[in-house]
Order: sequence, then structure tokens, then C-alpha cells
Amino acid sequence: MQNRDQKRVFFRKALDRLAILPGVIAATEASSFPPYSFGWTEVLIPGKTHSEPWGTTFDLCSEGYFQTLSRTLLRGRLLSRSDVESARHVTVINQTLARRYFANENPVGQRIKFTTFEEWAAD
Repeated sequence: MQNRDQKRVFFRKALDRLAILPGVIAATEASSFPPYSFGWTEVLIPGKTHSEPWGTTFDLCSEGYFQTLSRTLLRGRLLSRSDVESARHVTVINQTLARRYFANENPVGQRIKFTTFEEWAAD
């Protein structure tokens, strides 16, 4: 049975090897690909109150995800390899989430909590 770190190293090596194969333009890891999503989570944003639960779908991915799908960055930055390898608490959100939960505010640098990840951390 492999532990979490061994699996992470295995998949990192596999991704690196795939990325250098002839004909490969881009490579990434993801829990699912559009139009599908991996899961659903409740969204909590400090300082913002609401009467009904806020929620969103999410995907887990590596640093090349958005480039591989030819997605354009509008603000902020994309995930780095360092973010992924250190399991840094960062996220990239889409325009729908930004408009819905941050309205006219700039979402860059704001704190957002996805309750699903707290549940996973407790396991």
C-alpha cells in the first residue's frame, strides 16, 4: 500500500515524463475536465453574511491545467508547481464565482473557505 507522498511522487514523475513525449503540447493532472466537475462544496467568505448556503463545484488540478485548456487569466495568477507540491491553500476561481460572491470587489487576495476541504483534512 502506497502512502500519500509516494502517490504524489509517482504522479509527478508520470506527468513530467508525459510532458516531454514527442507531440505532446501540454500535460496536466485534474480530477475531471470540463464540462464536468469533481465535487460540490459550500462556500464561506469571512465578513459576508447570507441567509441561504452558498456553494460551488470544484476540480483539483496541477499547475498546467488552465494553459492546457487554453483558458485566459483575467486577474491574479495561475497555480505554480510550488503551490501544488506544497499543498498551498490557493485557488483560481471563474468569473461566475467572482461575480456571485464578490460582486464589484476584486476577489484577488480575498479569503474564501471551501468546507469540503475541512472535512477531508479531518479524515
